[in-house]
Amino acid sequence: MTARDYTPWAFPDDEFLSRHGLDGGDLPPCTFGTPLMEYFDRVDVRAALHIPEQDPTIGPWVMCTSNIDYTRGKDGSIQKYKDLHGKIRMMHFSGDVDGAVGTDGTQGWIDSLDWEITGDWAVWYYDDPTLGKQDAGFVTEYVDDFTFIIVHGAGHMVPEDKPPQAIQMMYNWINQVDLSNNLNIINGTNATFPQQ
Repeated sequence: MTARDYTPWAFPDDEFLSRHGLDGGDLPPCTFGTPLMEYFDRVDVRAALHIPEQDPTIGPWVMCTSNIDYTRGKDGSIQKYKDLHGKIRMMHFSGDVDGAVGTDGTQGWIDSLDWEITGDWAVWYYDDPTLGKQDAGFVTEYVDDFTFIIVHGAGHMVPEDKPPQAIQMMYNWINQVDLSNNLNIINGTNATFPQQ
């Protein structure tokens, strides 16, 4: 039997593919992108995202496409970090076992920005209810509120691989609290947040 036989709900049917102008080859294997595509293409979701209904230049939301014009917007994401540096707080996080976008490469482009380090490479912790205090990763802080966070044992999808650590990381970073501040997460879902 094939994956389609076992999980037919995860594969788009011909009507869905034709409605989105896809031939089926645009979805990477094993991504289960159909539910995501259907959600982001709903009228209410598009309205919430302020996507005009009548704009002919905006097609349906697709997970992957080969129809990208790389002649415009040639500056990559590194330039966006430069443009926003000093204007807003920024954080970039990376799982240290990410096989798609390796942490070493990410650290390399961050180092290439040559921003002053204000908080050098420090361990941050997660207090596991069963195992106790665990090394959750590393954090480096840079001038003008840029933070690079590494999550130990996480791959490309940090919140999927390490949900409690991801929640703690995001909550504490947003609230400008030490990343190691414990959130008392139980079973990855319930949290008692620290008082500010």
